[in-house]
Amino acid sequence: MRTLIMILSFFAYTSLSYSQNNKDSIAKYSFPIMIAFSAHSYSWPILKSFVTPIQPGFKTGTEYMYSAKKNHKILQTLTLGYFRNPEFLEAYYLNSYFTYRYTAPFHLFVDGAIGAGYFHRRHTREVFKVNDKGVFESKTDWGSPGAQVGLNLGAGYAFNLKNKQLDLFINYEWFINYPHVKGDIPFLSHSLYHIGIKYYPFK
Repeated sequence: MRTLIMILSFFAYTSLSYSQNNKDSIAKYSFPIMIAFSAHSYSWPILKSFVTPIQPGFKTGTEYMYSAKKNHKILQTLTLGYFRNPEFLEAYYLNSYFTYRYTAPFHLFVDGAIGAGYFHRRHTREVFKVNDKGVFESKTDWGSPGAQVGLNLGAGYAFNLKNKQLDLFINYEWFINYPHVKGDIPFLSHSLYHIGIKYYPFK
């Protein structure tokens, strides 16, 4: 009986210790500050997805850690971004990706993610409409709301600076937005390359 109590006590202690360590890891790695610069193109995944001149953009955001076990992490991102094509459209987006991240012993990490969000586009050139007299006149473009669904693949390196962590990362994001032009072009495919940094203030 005493042996059984000792065994159960050992497992209970181990479980509580692991749970506490996992909670500590989640707290340390949650809510980093992320900012990145982007290069955008209208393309299918990988195929001619990097174009020149660069169509610039940026994104900023954070993430919440669901689980942190050794080299494996499950997390959720929240990102606000913008990009601009001077000849076509500019867009604002707010999305969230469910992400799996693997970190190697030498601080290199890779991740994959799937997610969705809100997408709002506007024309970058002046928009006209035909008035009651049949004459074209300038029209205010408030943009068009829509949804986006996409994938994200990334890699980076984690630097430890004075007990704080700073990540340098690159990632490739592909998504479609819907609707694009109702009745004619239901959706449009986008590619985004990001390079940025992520700082963990609570680590």
